[in-house]
Amino acid sequence: MKVLLSTCKRKVSFWACAVIDLFFPPLCRLCSEPTRRLLCPECFDLLAIVDIESRCRHCFAALESPCGLCRQCAHAPVLASQRAYLFDSSQMASRLLSILTREEEDPLRRAVSSLLIVLWSRLNWTLPDRIILVRPMQHHRALRDIGEEFARMLDRPLSDEFSLRWISPFQWRLQRRKEDLLENQSILLLDFASSPEYLRHALNELWPAFPGKIYILTVFGHD
Repeated sequence: MKVLLSTCKRKVSFWACAVIDLFFPPLCRLCSEPTRRLLCPECFDLLAIVDIESRCRHCFAALESPCGLCRQCAHAPVLASQRAYLFDSSQMASRLLSILTREEEDPLRRAVSSLLIVLWSRLNWTLPDRIILVRPMQHHRALRDIGEEFARMLDRPLSDEFSLRWISPFQWRLQRRKEDLLENQSILLLDFASSPEYLRHALNELWPAFPGKIYILTVFGHD
């Protein structure tokens, strides 16, 4: 009898879901086309992880030929640390950024964390001793959620060591909270969509107290 009831419940559940999908089909988070997944195949392909072989190994700029460094980094790097980012600047990436900042987009944030893990594994960077969030001017909750899942999958501690300090109207600056950093530690800065200038502020706040190795992993590249 229990087996029969269980079978009936499964059938009812199946047909109920089928009816719901018929009138209210699940939609792609980006283009709203019907799909069984978080993103439709077309949007997923547009947000594919970039080929790291075609990128500068220091700043991640696109290379015309696989020579390792772009002209800028070969002469005078914009940032002192190696940086890589998940998505190039594009209309689709801008839409994804807008959607990620909504409070209800937890599944999409977890998906981005997984893609960051894939990108990190391809970069052959040192396993960090600590992951530090580069606090953005806005959307800190989205970065925090992505960072927590990323740190959990990498099994590394996550810290939120930066705060924002108001210095003039409409102008804020990163300021590191005074926490101990060991000299032999490797640090991974996890960033949302910061400009190179903003990231330089983060590095300048760290390096006076921390001479160790620092890498920067960004979700959205900045023009």
